[in-house]
Amino acid sequence: MIINEKLDKVLIYLSKKLGEIPKSPETITEKAGLKLEKAESYLILGMLCSDGYVYSHNERAVYGILYKGVVFIDDGGYTKKNKKHKLKLKTELISNYSDLILKPAAIVAAILIIFLNSIRIYEFFFS
Repeated sequence: MIINEKLDKVLIYLSKKLGEIPKSPETITEKAGLKLEKAESYLILGMLCSDGYVYSHNERAVYGILYKGVVFIDDGGYTKKNKKHKLKLKTELISNYSDLILKPAAIVAAILIIFLNSIRIYEFFFS
């Protein structure tokens, strides 16, 4: 399972079980259906907090989802965000190739057309 899917699973769990969110990150990820090490659980919750989708009270070790997180996960979450990013990279790659291949080819074709038309004009007037 890729990290985007893990993040989405935790956000889905937090958004569906608002009244019964456990205190520790490893319990949260376990209840979300993930079997992770303790360190990765803390990293996932830390990332969700830093992205602004989850809040935490450090002195009481309480986690909860913000409404921004609910909207984000309903919109497709990290998986959709990753797909959009990959699509953007592909379009930039295609654009770069068109700059390298299609534009020079169009310039060469335009020069050839001008050259051939110049020959026709020359033949018309001097034949």
